[in-house]
Amino acid sequence: LKERLKGLKVDLYLDLHGHSKKEGIFLYGGGFAPGDERNADVRLFPRLCAMGSEDFNFSRCTFSVSQGKISTARLVAFLELGITR
Repeated sequence: LKERLKGLKVDLYLDLHGHSKKEGIFLYGGGFAPGDERNADVRLFPRLCAMGSEDFNFSRCTFSVSQGKISTARLVAFLELGITR
């Protein structure tokens, strides 16, 4: 995948899935250290989703990098491929 993306810019990566115990629509994403200005870019798409849909719950979104999730597709895209949205 790294080779296929070489020289290209990916504007948005979505890893869509659902949860049987969590209601509403929300997203998981990576995150930088608290106070890092790049976090605004990470949260932009979810904010727009919340503005556009009553079903989308921004407060249920999670933006973190934890060791237990490091091999998930969303964090590989974030950490290894540099896709922040």
